[in-house]
Amino acid sequence: MPYRQWRRYHRWSRAEHGEYDTRKPTAQERRAQKLFTLFQMTYPGAPMIYYGDEAGMWGANDPDCRKPMVWPDLQYAAERVHADGTLRSVEDAVEFDRGLFDFYCRTIRLRRRLPVLSLGDFTALHIDDDQGIYAFERRLGRDWVIVVLNNSEQSRKVELELQGPGTARNQRDIQVLRDLLDPHYRAAPRDSRVVVDLTPQWARLLAPGIEENTSSGI
Repeated sequence: MPYRQWRRYHRWSRAEHGEYDTRKPTAQERRAQKLFTLFQMTYPGAPMIYYGDEAGMWGANDPDCRKPMVWPDLQYAAERVHADGTLRSVEDAVEFDRGLFDFYCRTIRLRRRLPVLSLGDFTALHIDDDQGIYAFERRLGRDWVIVVLNNSEQSRKVELELQGPGTARNQRDIQVLRDLLDPHYRAAPRDSRVVVDLTPQWARLLAPGIEENTSSGI
C-alpha cells in the first residue's frame, strides 16, 4: 500500500487490527534495530527517535504507540494482553533495556563528536542488494568516514575502492583504517583499495587515526 495513502495506511497499521505481531522483539531483531540506529546516526539528515525506542519499548500503531514510557528505576508487570483485548499465549516481560539505551547514547555521542557524520558530503561506494551490503562515505574537509553496513544474516567480505569521483585522497597518508565500533579491528588499504570483513547484521565505521575506546556492547 502506498504510504501516501495515509488514511488507509493508518487504519491498516493499527495494532488492534492484528496485522502486526506485537510481541517483544527477539535478540536478532534487537540487533537489526541497532544496525538501523547506526544507519540513522551516520546518514545525511536529522535522526528521529520515537520515544521509547531507545528504552526497548515495542508495538505497532494505535494504541501501542501510546504506551506509557518505561523508566530504568521502575518495575513493571508483564504484558499479558494484546491491543485488541485478547490474552497473549506468552507473557512478555516489560523492563528498561539498559544495553540498548547505552548503545543509542554511544552512537549519538559518536555523531556529535564527529561533525563529518552530520555535516559531511555523501558518496555511495558500494550497493549490493543480493548480499545485503551498503557502503558510503561522509567527507568534511580533510575528515572522512566510510560506513559499511551488512544487513544479511551471513558474514561478508567486501572490497572498496578508496579513490574515485568524490572520494580521492592521498593514499600515502593512510597506513591503516580503524573501526570506530571495534577498537581491535584494522583494515590496511592496498593499491587504493581496502577489504572489509563484516559480521552478520553489523557494520564497520572506518576512519584513519580515529578510534573508539569503548566496547561495542553487542
